[in-house]
Amino acid sequence: MHSHHLSLSFRIETKDTLATLETVFATARRGNVALAGLQLRHPDAEHEIVMDVTAHESEWLDLFLARLHNIIGVHDCRVAPAAAWARVA
Repeated sequence: MHSHHLSLSFRIETKDTLATLETVFATARRGNVALAGLQLRHPDAEHEIVMDVTAHESEWLDLFLARLHNIIGVHDCRVAPAAAWARVA
């Protein structure tokens, strides 16, 4: 079981939703980060994603967050407060 958790919120463009999510998941997988939960919301122009991820090492989560900022089509990436995750679950 992974001991470190992180809740993230970011937006992705609707025109390439699946390709962008695939890139996010591949980045997590290569960085030893596991998906613990996913919420997809559909505003007008972009999808809002709330993602809960886990890892054995907190540094892996920090690196995953940094790499998210470099993925084309991912916008407004930020750490979501724990209360925000509880609201969407």
